[in-house]
Amino acid sequence: MERVKKFLKNYRGGVVAFSGGRDSLALCLLAREVYGKNHLCVTVKYPYTHRWTVEKAREMAKKFSLNHRVVEMPLPYELRENQPLRCYWCKRRMFEKLKEFAKKNWGVFEGSLLKEEARDGLRAAWEEGVQSPFAEARIGRRAVNRFLKERGVEEIPPETCLLTRLPLRARFNEELLRKLERVEDFLREHGISAPRARWHSGVVRIEVPAGQIRKALGLRKDLVELGKEIGFKFLSLDLEGYRTGSMGFNPEKG
Repeated sequence: MERVKKFLKNYRGGVVAFSGGRDSLALCLLAREVYGKNHLCVTVKYPYTHRWTVEKAREMAKKFSLNHRVVEMPLPYELRENQPLRCYWCKRRMFEKLKEFAKKNWGVFEGSLLKEEARDGLRAAWEEGVQSPFAEARIGRRAVNRFLKERGVEEIPPETCLLTRLPLRARFNEELLRKLERVEDFLREHGISAPRARWHSGVVRIEVPAGQIRKALGLRKDLVELGKEIGFKFLSLDLEGYRTGSMGFNPEKG
C-alpha cells in the first residue's frame, strides 16, 4: 500500500467515492492516514441505492472516524429505464457531484482495482478526471483484503444497486424498488447474508447464498405473508443460490 500512499501524497487532500464496500473503505482509510482531516468520504444515495448500503457506509465511517457525508441525488435522466450502460451514467453523474466537494489542490478518487479497467464506472472516472489510486499503483484484491484484515475490518457482504434486480430496459418506479428492498431487509434481519430479490414481470425470484437456502426455506410462511402485504403475487426461491449476473446483464457488451 505504500505505492498508493505515495500517489495520494501528490495532493493536499482528497474526496473519496465511498460505497461502503471493501475497496472504497480501504481507500478511505488510506486517505485518512495520508491526509488527516483533509479527507472527505462521500456516499451518494440515488433512488435505487439500497438502504442497507447507506447504513453500512455510515456505520463504517463512524467506526473508523472518517469524515463522511451522504449526498442524495435524483434519478439520472439517462436511467429512466434500466439500460445496459447504467453503471457508466450512474458513476458519471456521481463523479460530477463529487468534484464539487474538492478544495484547491485536492484530488477526487474512486476504488477500482488492478484488472478492472474494462468497467464502465472506471471509464466514467477517466472522463471526469477522477483518479483510481489502486489501479494506478497496480493493487489487486489480495492486497486490499490483507490491508483491511490488519485494521480489524470484518467481512462485508457484497452489495449492488437495486437496478441489478430488474431486467435490462425495464421501466420501473421507486415504489417497486422499495418493495424489493423490504424483502431483502427481511431476509437480512433473519440472518441471511447478501440476499437478492429479482423482479421478473410479477414474479420475485429470491436468491440467497447456497449454504443458507435451508434457512430461507424455514422463513417460507413469513415471506409469503410479507409478499402479499406489499403486493407481490408470486415469490420463488432460486435453488441455485446467489450468483452475480443472473439477470442477464453483460457489461462487456454494454
